[in-house]
Amino acid sequence: MTEKDIFVTYSTNIEKATRELLEKLDIEKEIPNKDAKIGLKPNLVIAATPEYGATTHTEIIRELISFLNDHGYHNIIIIESAWVGDSTERAFKVNNYKSFGVPLVDVKK
Repeated sequence: MTEKDIFVTYSTNIEKATRELLEKLDIEKEIPNKDAKIGLKPNLVIAATPEYGATTHTEIIRELISFLNDHGYHNIIIIESAWVGDSTERAFKVNNYKSFGVPLVDVKK
């Protein structure tokens, strides 16, 4: 894989499509240290579910965490800050991010 490669997949199954794309990465080459702290920054603009189009779909983040865990990476955190005027904590709650089993960091705090 090079930094200019683009992978495309088509599916109505979000988890399968996410896993398919992630499998094309050489994750061990990109992140050789299994103890590396990995910060995921989804796009939680507002405290709403993904169906409204303003947030990254929760199943993409869940599958990404599962993929990383399956490859031996366990030091994962989610870092986010909702837009001005909305609550990151509420966005985490609305999207059930606590169920992901990783620490949640609200950059606004």
